[in-house]
Amino acid sequence: LGAAMLPVRGQDVAAICKEVDVAQAPWCNASLPFRDRARAIVRNLTDEEKSGLFNSGAAPIPRIRWPGYNWWMEALHGVARQGLATSWPQVIGVGATFDGELWWQLGNMTSTEGRGKAGGVGHTYWAPVVNIFRDPRWGRGQESPGEDPVLTSKFGAMFISGLQGDHPNYLKVSACLKHFSAYSQETDREGMGAVVTAQDMNDTYLPAFMAGIQQGRASGIMCSYNAETYGYGLLGNGTQGGAIPSCTNRYTMTDLARDSWGFRGYIVSDCYAVNRVWDRHHYANNLTEVLNATLGAGMDLECGSILAASNML
Repeated sequence: LGAAMLPVRGQDVAAICKEVDVAQAPWCNASLPFRDRARAIVRNLTDEEKSGLFNSGAAPIPRIRWPGYNWWMEALHGVARQGLATSWPQVIGVGATFDGELWWQLGNMTSTEGRGKAGGVGHTYWAPVVNIFRDPRWGRGQESPGEDPVLTSKFGAMFISGLQGDHPNYLKVSACLKHFSAYSQETDREGMGAVVTAQDMNDTYLPAFMAGIQQGRASGIMCSYNAETYGYGLLGNGTQGGAIPSCTNRYTMTDLARDSWGFRGYIVSDCYAVNRVWDRHHYANNLTEVLNATLGAGMDLECGSILAASNML
């Protein structure tokens, strides 16, 4: 709900609320808590209007002058994906410095440039990567600080703290931990079932996500393409040795992240990972099962096409 109050597409909430037809709406009342204002918006929406908000390219709501919003922005090592900006070395390089203060400064610099490029408003950035670099054949190991869970945990917490800022009420920008979880293989990454034990998860693959949430106060998580033999889903065991697709894993997204670690942000799928629940993992047999399995497990938002407005009504 807090993330819903972020400024959107270069227009901040204050500017929207100057319009006479919405000026008296409760979500425009700056004296109310953020959550009350967000709830007021949701209560006001029709089912048709809500149906366009489950995709990362969220639809506008012209009736209340609310603009559309693109949740997908990258900040892995700077915001140069959006054009001219400082592009600092890949994360595997800065991880080798073992310098927590540097990681915080890089996060702070990145969010400063991000706000500058967006006309002074904050956005949702899908960074950092806190997966464990276990094998150089992965092909994307440069996106991670390395193979050590302790180092990766420290990097994630410090980078997120710098990126989001330390204001008690406002996010400078929003950070999103990825890819959740047991994800560090490029070959068949969209359809593999990772065979892991509880010890593998608790010792190796989960600590950096826990640190990013509890120490860094991350406001986003991205569930990954793969499935893992850990946790449970609403449709029972998966077809790949019981592995549960990450975006349907209720244990990791809800029981662990939200209920145990205290996560209070949004969970988004990797791009087209929800499609893969159906066509690669064969965990669901139809559209209705996919929607129930993902949203019922704790996922909020999709980067892809399954949660399109036409499928949500």
